[in-house]
Amino acid sequence: MNDREALMRNILDNPEDMTARLVFADWLEEHDEEDRARVIRLEIEADALGEESPRYDGLTDESATLWEAHPEWVADLQSHVSYFHTRRGFVEEIELDAVQFLEHTDELFGHSPINDVFFIDIRRRTKALAECRQLTRLKGVGFGENALGSQAAATVFASPYWSNIERIDVSENNIGTAGAKVLFSNPAFANLREVSMWACTIRAMGVRTLIEAKHLSKIEKLHLGDNVVDDRGVRYLCDAPHLQSVRDLKLFSNDITDMGMRTLARCEHFANLRQLNLHSNEYGDDGAFAIVTSPIAQHLESLFLRGSKLTGNVFAGIAHSKRLTNLVTLKVVLPSPTDASGLETLASNDALPSLRELVVSRGQMDELAWLALGRWKQLPRLESLTLGQFRCLRPDGMAGLLRQPLPLLKELNLGDNSLTDSSVETLARSPHLPMLESLDLSQNGIGEVGGRALLNSPHLQKLRSLELSRTSIPTAIQSELKERFGSQCRF
Repeated sequence: MNDREALMRNILDNPEDMTARLVFADWLEEHDEEDRARVIRLEIEADALGEESPRYDGLTDESATLWEAHPEWVADLQSHVSYFHTRRGFVEEIELDAVQFLEHTDELFGHSPINDVFFIDIRRRTKALAECRQLTRLKGVGFGENALGSQAAATVFASPYWSNIERIDVSENNIGTAGAKVLFSNPAFANLREVSMWACTIRAMGVRTLIEAKHLSKIEKLHLGDNVVDDRGVRYLCDAPHLQSVRDLKLFSNDITDMGMRTLARCEHFANLRQLNLHSNEYGDDGAFAIVTSPIAQHLESLFLRGSKLTGNVFAGIAHSKRLTNLVTLKVVLPSPTDASGLETLASNDALPSLRELVVSRGQMDELAWLALGRWKQLPRLESLTLGQFRCLRPDGMAGLLRQPLPLLKELNLGDNSLTDSSVETLARSPHLPMLESLDLSQNGIGEVGGRALLNSPHLQKLRSLELSRTSIPTAIQSELKERFGSQCRF
């Protein structure tokens, strides 16, 4: 074994040791492989900084350019995979079918410190896959849209070789309650931290298995959306106190009523949730009130409410809650165009001091309500605002909404609001959107006058993304708008 092979072997055997990768980068640079060394250092730095860092995009853009310039770095790997993703200087994620994985396992893991595998076809190879010892090398696995039935899923999930898996995604497979039971019952999954099982036809009895699955105490993200989980399923979740590490809970598109919401609100081990997604269920205002006034609300950073029986009064309940002090993102979708004057109550209140993103859809408000919202003390702190399908945002309402400076607002979505040219003229004349980067005015009655108002606005200097699809702006003005605002101006 030469020096290069020894250094690579150290990386493969110790994939989380960044010192080993940096030592290899030094060796590469000493042997006239500066670009390969540069990629390793760039991606390690980007990973350490995180996506929120202002330097992240520059680091990853440079590394992507270098990867593209050197296809020979991954030539051996590309013949076996349909997709790969690099991280920390090496290929760490791959997508391929089970046949390629099983036939080339040693070659794949000998090339790169692969942590995550997304299988695009495992049919007829489930037994062989379950018996593959190399699964112990993985930290993440995905089976999305594999047409897995409950029997095939049970075979794969029963493998004893999932002992290092931290992330699993089986979404959009018909694994059903039987498949969920096998996964939750297998102690090999004791290191799971992220579980995505949306659209898997899981019912309450599948969730019930979690009560006895005390080995799943490390789960931080639990996504059970778009299943058949009802109030009983919620009760079973609340009967599993070992799920106390869950910070992100998604239960969208299920059959949860006010009763299930009240059960969830009383659940002590979910009191440290940070993200809660409850959209497209069967609850109303009472269920929503139970959540926003419960201990669960006190640490929430993101909340998504959409119940089939919700009314505009839900905003009054949110306004009077004293627990939503850490909420950064609030999304509320009403079941149909509904009186949203409860927003007035919210606007006259000091609630939601940490809010940075507000999404409200399908409301109806008069001009006085828009004026009240425009006076809201928290409005100037927002970075993103979506008001969709209100169908009543007239020029006076627009003027009311923009009556005070919004110095932090970067994203404004007013799609499908029956906006007219006059409303858009009011927006274009406003000097209160100095930082706006993204504006969505799609599906509105905007024509030549509105288009020219945007084109000639002296205030939209930072705008880089402009969505105007399904409007009536003439082709000539579309060309001028693209010239001013760039390629992200869409029609």
